[in-house]
Amino acid sequence: PSAPYEINKICNLINGSLYGHWNIAAEFQYLKDHAHQFTEMQSQPWGLLVVMRNWVLRTPSDNMFEEKVANVHLDRTNQICECWIVNSPEQAAELQPFVEATPNLRFKRVYSKEQALDWLSLFNL
Repeated sequence: PSAPYEINKICNLINGSLYGHWNIAAEFQYLKDHAHQFTEMQSQPWGLLVVMRNWVLRTPSDNMFEEKVANVHLDRTNQICECWIVNSPEQAAELQPFVEATPNLRFKRVYSKEQALDWLSLFNL
């Protein structure tokens, strides 16, 4: 793909797939695109599925949460669940506290699309 990610909407589920090694520009654009999608979903309950299996987050020494990225506001109004498909328990672990800080949001990390779809089916999205 031309961008290091894809974002699709299926019913009330936003599906993001991440690819490759990211830099600050990719992170910023991804967050801006997600912010737009999140805003469109606010009138009904919705969920987020993120496929991270082919993605590598910049190293912590790169100061991932630079001011530009940290200032992107993600309005999670009416978001009820979020699921990440990862390769290992450690993948993107440094991002998990940001998701878990969202009130009333159910969160799960899984290792396959089947596990993700099975868990997400509980929410009738």
